[in-house]
Amino acid sequence: MTGGSSLAIIRTLLFSGANPNKNDTLNTKSCLMAAVSNPRKDTREIVAALLQHDANPNYRNAIGTSVLDMAKASDATVSLSLII
Repeated sequence: MTGGSSLAIIRTLLFSGANPNKNDTLNTKSCLMAAVSNPRKDTREIVAALLQHDANPNYRNAIGTSVLDMAKASDATVSLSLII
């Protein structure tokens, strides 16, 4: 998949059954949190794809930070309308 877009890779993983609610064990950040905390030109499409595959917009990590908190902190305004 060299040279593939992140969105294409994420869609392939989701359609292959990847769990969009899986979190990393170090930071307990969900896939949706990672998407909103690293704004890019395709963030809205990535967030939409994760939500279409049942990513939990209400997830909170181990210290209580929510997806919405991360979106606001990173100024991911394009994603806010999708997650609220």
